[in-house]
Amino acid sequence: KRSSVEIDEEIKIKAGLFAKMFIHSAGPNVKVKMKSPKGMMNTKSNYGKDILDDFLALQDEFLTALQCVEPAELKSIKVPWPTFELKKLRLGEVMMITIAHELRHLNQAERALDDL
Repeated sequence: KRSSVEIDEEIKIKAGLFAKMFIHSAGPNVKVKMKSPKGMMNTKSNYGKDILDDFLALQDEFLTALQCVEPAELKSIKVPWPTFELKKLRLGEVMMITIAHELRHLNQAERALDDL
């Protein structure tokens, strides 16, 4: 829901137009099913019980990366967008998008568990 996050009194990260659009189209509250871009598709199917362990390990890696970032770097570092490398976003925007998209996956996982 947020398009800005206050890190501390001096640093406030605001999502630009592209980041806002992506959060709204691929974030946690979107009910429309969307196909993943071909470049983002997993080449091997991994729907066994190991998928949860893999997901949790990736979440731990992401949290470690978040903890290593200096607040000022959230605005100063530019990151190319994976599916459109000419577009660069601030690191803070990428993290906001990633968190919103991860929440979408968590919602999907909860729905899948409810269906069992």
